[in-house]
Amino acid sequence: SRVSLDHLLPAGAYNLHAPEGNKLEVGFYILEINGVSGDAQQMMDVTRSGVGMIMRCRRPQLSVVKVKKYAHQSMGLDLQFTAQGRVLTICKIFDGAVQESGVDVKPGDRIIKVDGREGTANELLARIAQARHVELTISRCPEVTTAFALPVLGEGEKLQQQ
Repeated sequence: SRVSLDHLLPAGAYNLHAPEGNKLEVGFYILEINGVSGDAQQMMDVTRSGVGMIMRCRRPQLSVVKVKKYAHQSMGLDLQFTAQGRVLTICKIFDGAVQESGVDVKPGDRIIKVDGREGTANELLARIAQARHVELTISRCPEVTTAFALPVLGEGEKLQQQ
């Protein structure tokens, strides 16, 4: 079921006056708010500041991939999610059914449907666990997959340019 953003301010206020093809929708990626990007907590703080907002958003690139899984085989995915959330974010890909299937899936991609059905993260996980052949609907944002590919720096480390 689609959720309307019309009741949420400022997205709802924007959508009231935006042309049909430019309205914000659930599933869009918010890349920047008032010049702040890359830190979700800082971006949320900006939304609470009470000042006007300028957001840079991206529509998701959607694709469907089919993964063949043998009994008791791992998908080979390290996932991040919240129990009541409605997506599974792929953090890492290991040996398993996804790699063996050779599908186009990258860290940073979100699984938004399993076998054509939306659900909570726990429902999506349960469907994946029960299936032998699983169809995953993937939502991708190039800026997010690029960020997931960057090296993680430890405290005090600096990235050297080469």
